[in-house]
Amino acid sequence: MKKYNFENSSSLSQLLDGFVNSTIGDFIGSDFINSHPRANVMESKTSFSIQLAAPGLSKSDFKITMEGDQLKVSAKTKMDEVKEKEKFTRREFNYGEFSRSFNLPESIDRKNVKAGYKEGILSITLPKLAEENTQERNIEIK
Repeated sequence: MKKYNFENSSSLSQLLDGFVNSTIGDFIGSDFINSHPRANVMESKTSFSIQLAAPGLSKSDFKITMEGDQLKVSAKTKMDEVKEKEKFTRREFNYGEFSRSFNLPESIDRKNVKAGYKEGILSITLPKLAEENTQERNIEIK
């Protein structure tokens, strides 16, 4: 990460040039830009919910698979083709791919998992299987 020394800057224009010619990665670190989306995992009596913050994507960019006790969410985005007449002085849009995996408990109803994408949030609902009646009961002997 670039360090800016404001006291030793010979002029305001050098300072502004350094700022204008830097990328967001210079300020917050390139690892942040290339990291996977952050997730929230919630549990209720009837289901688990996973939310991934993935703004700027479309539904068709995502792939969600379940295999064994793993739920895998991945996405891949491509850079738009640059037309001959377009001239960029700076291009910082992030294109690439990510993959996240989550371990699933056995109590998931795998046939009824649902997903939706709205306003940059991918939401996955994992319903729980109906619990068997485990309450103690007396059995009459005949």
